[in-house]
Amino acid sequence: MNIQKRKEFAQPPFLEGTTMLED
Repeated sequence: MNIQKRKEFAQPPFLEGTTMLED
């Protein structure tokens, strides 16, 4: 779960949704 939060911060806001789907 920590990694997911970290990705959100590392990736821009417009990619936030993409990372969640990719995960």
